[in-house]
Amino acid sequence: MKSLSYCESYPIHSCIYRNDLKLLKEILKKKDIQKLINKKDNHGNSPIQLALMLNRHNCLMALLEYDCNIFDVNHFGWKPLDEASMLNDVDAIEKIYRKIWKIYHEKVTSKGGYFEEMNKTAPNLFLKLKLKIKTTIPILSRLNTTAFLTVHKNKHSMKTTITIGGIDLRGVPKIIKGNMSVLVHYNKKTDEYRLYAMNNAKKIYQELFPNIPESHLKYTVNTHLGSNKIISVIPDFNRTVIKPRKGNLLKNIYKKFTLENGKSYRAVAYKLKYLDVRIYNRKDEAIIGENESIIKNIIDEPKTTNDSNKQNRKFIIDNDDSKSTKDSELDNSDIEPDYDSESDIEESCNSKQEDEKLINLFDNNTKGKKKEKEEDIMYTVNKDGETRTFKYETTMESTTDWEEAYREKYSKGVDLMYGVLGYDKNNETVIRLSPQEIERLNLHKVTEEEYFNPSNTKPLHLGRIMNVNEETKSFKRKIRLWIAKDSSNFPISLRDMKSLLDFLVVNAVNPSLFCEPEEDISNETSPMKLLIYSAYKFLTETLYESFEEKNAFPLKIIVPLYPSVTFEVTTIDCSIDSKYVPDSEFDIPDDYDSGVVYFEHIEK
Repeated sequence: MKSLSYCESYPIHSCIYRNDLKLLKEILKKKDIQKLINKKDNHGNSPIQLALMLNRHNCLMALLEYDCNIFDVNHFGWKPLDEASMLNDVDAIEKIYRKIWKIYHEKVTSKGGYFEEMNKTAPNLFLKLKLKIKTTIPILSRLNTTAFLTVHKNKHSMKTTITIGGIDLRGVPKIIKGNMSVLVHYNKKTDEYRLYAMNNAKKIYQELFPNIPESHLKYTVNTHLGSNKIISVIPDFNRTVIKPRKGNLLKNIYKKFTLENGKSYRAVAYKLKYLDVRIYNRKDEAIIGENESIIKNIIDEPKTTNDSNKQNRKFIIDNDDSKSTKDSELDNSDIEPDYDSESDIEESCNSKQEDEKLINLFDNNTKGKKKEKEEDIMYTVNKDGETRTFKYETTMESTTDWEEAYREKYSKGVDLMYGVLGYDKNNETVIRLSPQEIERLNLHKVTEEEYFNPSNTKPLHLGRIMNVNEETKSFKRKIRLWIAKDSSNFPISLRDMKSLLDFLVVNAVNPSLFCEPEEDISNETSPMKLLIYSAYKFLTETLYESFEEKNAFPLKIIVPLYPSVTFEVTTIDCSIDSKYVPDSEFDIPDDYDSGVVYFEHIEK
């Protein structure tokens, strides 16, 4: 066996650096080596991250046969899926997605998983929410949408239904009405879970897992092809506070909410402010082999805080709820007061420019589609370890059936989701420089000895020339909340939904949290990962505990997307009584046929 020489501590990394596929496969058969498959080297890179940086396709495919962490985030905040997408590596993206879906399935349905944990607090759950987008700008009236999201859960199965069938992206976006469900179904006879998608309007269903439809997999893979950009958005809650809103003669801070079951509950008005987001925009220009990456406009490391007072702070969720306000005095309308103070009025006056930008954005989008010219579009993808270039050619008419479109276009390497993802068709392809071109650039080639030198511990990225820009945006408009208090005896609490909320938070913040034990995070030095973990802790502990302490439940949340565009979530009905979740709710009706279930996308 070839000597591992420089890095017996990092045998997997060493094989990848040398591109020694034969030795890598040989050592990965050993159980003790398999335990090192997610070990970070001196620079904070795991084996899968190193294989992607150096574009070691065959080594990467070997790693993906084992239990490597496909959610791993490197020091700079980039995931394996990000790097594979930048390489247009079809094989890697497909394998990563297969692993992602498998992990999701295990995290939800396995012993000790999210489903089992939720059964401890809420064996049965019924929740119906109204989702609403509102705008006061006539030209954007197509944005106005009302949809309903319903959750049914019993001890074994769960179904989520939404009255949305797709989206029309011609000009100002418009939601297409529909009735779609996702069913997590438990089969007692086989003791296994299966995931189904259902189009209730068309009475068809399709299994999504464990038997993944090939067309669905290809469609998902294809959404990651054809771009040289990565945009990461991480919420920063270090300044965030929630406080009661102040009432006056014209504005009541109490409101009555009547659910569909006829029962009414009193809610108190709150406001959330000082929410920041960190946005990282990476654009790759060239692949440069084993040379140290050239990162232009190097990002400033975000200011994370270890201040325990901030992490453990409690919000003011303790308005005097003992006041005997008569129901007749409570406001039961949907009309929301626009401002909390004179400063809010001033802020609103200054925000007209933002509304104008939004109008211009959709207006230009419509004009751009009309003026769009036919031109050749070339795609370069990595398939079966080889680089291939395809030309987009089609005579097919516009269609809303992506299955039909996929059969027509995928073999030519075309990304059907360009419009949906907002990518420009003129995206520059990441250049793969030849050895001669790389040599002429006089770059810093990192030797194996240098890379594995124990004294060299700085964060290191290899193989790219890229631009990375960082931007911090402060969400200046206040998020408004109506919160049911403990005196109202509301039928469910956040405690009943804790496991479900944790699952949603992990997905919203960063799925890497699925595979990051808390003890590993405590020793983390990456500012990106610290920011991710800080956001996770805020949502699952600080915020949750503040609400749970007072048995408070948010009945309505109003998020101002733009000064004149809001997104509202309102609780319509809820219960943990089993009579609201009959077993028949989790069966696929006999009159449903097997077929292809998808959300429509209309772009032309």
